Amino acid sequence: QWDDIGSVDPGALPSADVVVGGFPCTDISVAAVGGTRAGLQGARSGLWTRMAEVVRVQRPTWVVVENVARGVGRWLPAVRDDLERLGYATLPVPLEARVVGAPHIRPRIFVLAHADGFALRKLEQRVSGRREGGLSDEGQALPVVSRQGRGWSAQPRLAVVDDGIPAGMAGRVWSAIGNAVVPQCAEVVGWMIRELVDAGAVARREGGMK
Repeated sequence: QWDDIGSVDPGALPSADVVVGGFPCTDISVAAVGGTRAGLQGARSGLWTRMAEVVRVQRPTWVVVENVARGVGRWLPAVRDDLERLGYATLPVPLEARVVGAPHIRPRIFVLAHADGFALRKLEQRVSGRREGGLSDEGQALPVVSRQGRGWSAQPRLAVVDDGIPAGMAGRVWSAIGNAVVPQCAEVVGWMIRELVDAGAVARREGGMK
């Protein structure tokens, strides 16, 4: 509904239980073409400050922040510090596209933040057992996915061969494709939140919430 977060009044936004955002990686990614390496002080990656202001005003129960794994030192510590100053417990969750069946890696970091750290403790134990850029399969009710990269029948063939991209066009095509987050990874994060919300409701009913 708004095409520029810089012009949005956070107080005029409708309330929400979850605020989700992935600010531009141009100034933080080591792989960004034309990137400035200016970090969160850069003109584009600095849009994080606007998202943080939305969180400060809206006070959602959950916050999800996504960005690149390459160059993580330029954004993750600062983002976590900002959220924790706002009263949120935070947990970085690494996810790779191959974990959800894609035939490529494409690593990303999702930061889950919650107004009460209790909800993140169990998930933190699970994430600490991650392997191959994904999550431990033990004790989780998340979708079971293939790590073999054979789950996407619609995945285009991008190899520079006779039925792929002509060699003379390859560079331009790759730059147009970009390196955006895979929506299926964001879906996994959504399932995590849903699972934690459901577990919290059960604990409250049983008097187990401390």
